Parts: sequence; C-alpha cells; structure tokens
Amino acid sequence: DILLETSLMSTYLAMPREGHLEQVLHIMGFLKDHKKLRLMFDCSYPNISEKLFKSYDWFDFYRDAKEAIPPNMPEPRGLSVSTSAFVDADLAGNKVTRRSQ
Repeated sequence: DILLETSLMSTYLAMPREGHLEQVLHIMGFLKDHKKLRLMFDCSYPNISEKLFKSYDWFDFYRDAKEAIPPNMPEPRGLSVSTSAFVDADLAGNKVTRRSQ
C-alpha cells in the first residue's frame, strides 16, 4: 500500500528536493511491479460555491505584492490548470514535523 508514502511525499510539494524525487521514483517502481495497483487523477473541475467562503480584504497586508513573472517566460500552451486546496482534519498530526499526514 502506498497511501502513507504518497501522503508523506505530498507534504514536500512546496519545496521538493532531489531525495524526494528519488522516493517518488521508488513509488513508481512499486507500481510497475504491482500491475493491479494504480494512481488515479481526477481531471474534472470541482463544483464549489464561492458563497461558502468569507471574503477578506488583504490589501493592508500585501499592499506591494506582485507576481514574479520572468521576462523570458514562454507563452502558455494547452489548457489552463485549476488548483484546489483543501484543509484536512489531521492538522499537525505528525509529532516530529507537526505537519498533517
């Protein structure tokens, strides 16, 4: 079962290192050896009502914030990507790193 391993790897999505890539390759090797197992990705767009969330004005905190876009960035190709983030109930469940799993 790779549930724990994929969960632990997901905690390093913001700042992965070379060792994390090696661990992901181990997970892929495990999946290659176990042909009946697979990773599933849902490409559908979640239908979440914006009315469920409170609106806040963050201008006072992030007055001068601008997105850092490189001047030599290539033109985007393909379809747009939507990123959704959810909060789980296991906040700080890992006693060592205080991260959720």
